[in-house]
Amino acid sequence: MGSSAKKTLLTAVIVLMGPVLAVSLGGGSPPTAYQSQGIAIDFGDRDVSWTDVNLRYFGDPIKALGRACDEWGFTSTINDDTVSEINGFINSETAEWGLWIIEQGSMGWKRIGSPYPNIKDYTIAAWAYCGDGETPSVAIDQYGRSIYGYPQARRVVTLSPSLTEMIGALNAENTLVGMDAYSDYPQKIVDLKNKGDIAIVGGYVNPNFEAIMKTNPDLVFCDGGQYSHYEMAERIRKASVNAIVLYAGESIETIQDNIFIMGTAMGFDLRSLTVLKELGIAESEIIEKISGGDYKPSKAMVALEPVKSPWVSGSYTYFNDVLNVLMVENAFSGEYGWMQVNSESIPKANPNVIIVIADSYRPTETDYQHMLGQLSREWKSTDAYENGRIYMFTDDLGILASRPGPRYAQLMEILYLAFSASPNLPMYIGDNYFDYLEVTKRMGYD
Repeated sequence: MGSSAKKTLLTAVIVLMGPVLAVSLGGGSPPTAYQSQGIAIDFGDRDVSWTDVNLRYFGDPIKALGRACDEWGFTSTINDDTVSEINGFINSETAEWGLWIIEQGSMGWKRIGSPYPNIKDYTIAAWAYCGDGETPSVAIDQYGRSIYGYPQARRVVTLSPSLTEMIGALNAENTLVGMDAYSDYPQKIVDLKNKGDIAIVGGYVNPNFEAIMKTNPDLVFCDGGQYSHYEMAERIRKASVNAIVLYAGESIETIQDNIFIMGTAMGFDLRSLTVLKELGIAESEIIEKISGGDYKPSKAMVALEPVKSPWVSGSYTYFNDVLNVLMVENAFSGEYGWMQVNSESIPKANPNVIIVIADSYRPTETDYQHMLGQLSREWKSTDAYENGRIYMFTDDLGILASRPGPRYAQLMEILYLAFSASPNLPMYIGDNYFDYLEVTKRMGYD
């Protein structure tokens, strides 16, 4: 098996295993290692100010808030334990300040009112400005540990390609001292690896503890889509090194949360907010193009390899979430995660567009025609085959399409072009996908 095949198969494993493991593991009980002490002030849209507070002396959330406002120079208005204003954000009909906590062993925010408890007994507490149905910004990793209170990261290790890409998006490549063997993007990180500045610390499913510790890291990022990373995170923490388990990337929101978590934990919080703002702007521009008229409602099947009974993207996958944003019906939304389906279900689903993430083909006319010729009768009985709407994503585009990272907006734009009423995209595309981008061309994070 060639190196390209191994890379793409690994990314498929990341996508296939992530949602299943996230559900089966849940948050679990957080380890007994040190939790950061302090309080967050959350203004919404991931605009959070964290203050280290000794909760032995400031366990009263009102006193902790006063300490935090003094630290940041924020104004505050408090009457009878009711917080009505912080730094100009005033209670209104649409949003108001409240105390939110995450209990030990829990993964969700809970709002509590007066009389307030001592916040030292919780994983994290926040004064948050929220509207009806809203909750504060993500504040714990997939292991249930606070993402706040870490020292500025100087020596970082990532254990999956998606997480390495996020380091690149944060312009934090000079902090990276170790990564998994399959991390191959962005090029600036590959160049550092080739110079010997970044060590390889094992594969995605089998990170090597000794290799990780040899890099003398101060922060290790693990992937919540792989159980071995949970085990590794606990082992690393027992060795007195900080480790964070990021969320399995089954949606755009979890990708965004991971970028925010990584930036917050590393001390690159302002850059993470910039990246998220850029992604939001790009997404809005693409959605605006969809409403422009040159767009055809589609029912799509997304498959890993053009085999008779393929693995397809169902609900709770990052690819499915991108389809939802593009208002494209997923022919297999009834399946959970990436699922291998029976060949007879393909003509029943009858997609009118098929996306094939193909590692075994090159993006050439010869290979594309060979792929079409090898399709089973079930594939050939679909409207997608009949109308010539089967796309083959391979090489770098194939990797991008199966890797839940900060380049999701680029995949969104490529798919917008594929689903347009008059698609201006070749039926096979690989390393040259960047040539077709306009909105997200500047977001390569090279």
